Amino acid sequence: CSLAMSSAPSADSGPATPGPVLGFAAPAAQTAEVGTAFSLTLQATGGSQDFNYTVMGGALPDGLTLAADGTITGTPTKAASFSATVQVEDRKTGKKLSVTVTFTVNRGQQALAILSTAPASARGGSTYTVSVQAGPSSEQVILVASGACSSSGFVVTFNVAGDCKITVSQKGDAKYLDATDQVQNIKVGQGASGVSVSSTPNPSKPGDEVTFTVNVAFDLTKQRAVAGSMKAAPTPTGTATLMDGSDALG
Repeated sequence: CSLAMSSAPSADSGPATPGPVLGFAAPAAQTAEVGTAFSLTLQATGGSQDFNYTVMGGALPDGLTLAADGTITGTPTKAASFSATVQVEDRKTGKKLSVTVTFTVNRGQQALAILSTAPASARGGSTYTVSVQAGPSSEQVILVASGACSSSGFVVTFNVAGDCKITVSQKGDAKYLDATDQVQNIKVGQGASGVSVSSTPNPSKPGDEVTFTVNVAFDLTKQRAVAGSMKAAPTPTGTATLMDGSDALG
């Protein structure tokens, strides 16, 4: 005899459901600044979400790097325009997409500061050394003193009584902008007159007649005024008293 066997028809499997389509949109144009930390995260969509990002063409700004997770970080070191082609690869499917990322890196700000404290009671004839914290520009820091003072390097001399203005500046370069000028205004008072006393004979012995000579020197304010006017030096006025302890000698 023969035995006929038949199998039941298999159930319909239906169409396979595709995964989310891989997408990778270019970000907006980026603006950065020399000397300021920058960060941008690139993020593809769809796919398996197991991605690898690489730079395939062009260049990122100097100082920036792209990590495999799509993060661009670093501190720009050059002011210029840049364009980089970044590719994302879906590790599971092998699919790849690329976008172009553009950057404009501007010159950075630089901070210039006067660290020293101006003297509270400046007098004619005295000096003041200015301490400065320079910015990162390659240009030199310049100090200018005007009015009642003058400067040599960073040493300011108070010449006469009046208003002294100290201005510190630093130009920018290819990477950094000009620094904001820093200013100190100082009120200069009149310097004191100098008095010196000498005696003749010196040394002397009991019974000798001794002559004392008193010299009064003009302060710098008067000296400058006389030199500037081309007039003869004025004669000092007033009284000089010589004392021996509490006894007035003359």
